[in-house]
Amino acid sequence: SISPDHRTRPQSSALRIDDAVQALYWQQRKVELTLTQYWIVKTLADQPGQAKNAEQLMHAAHLCVEPNTISAHLKTIRERFRAIDPDFNCIKTERGIGYRWVEV
Repeated sequence: SISPDHRTRPQSSALRIDDAVQALYWQQRKVELTLTQYWIVKTLADQPGQAKNAEQLMHAAHLCVEPNTISAHLKTIRERFRAIDPDFNCIKTERGIGYRWVEV
């Protein structure tokens, strides 16, 4: 049985976030991410369609880094999702604005 503090929340039909163990699953397969990358994806997926800039993502991931470091993390995140699903395209870059999670 699942204890009350070990819950998962459905995000989209393919994404599942398990807050208790800070893990992400895409199409029922675990996405291998660092804790920083987990927080970036969680922040985007918790508010689908809403753009987040690099500063907001840094804050969510408890980081103080250059904005291009966030871009590098997002490149790796996309690669990890595409290792499971080559057609993954839920993280959109909005030039001059930031990034957003788009439901499929």
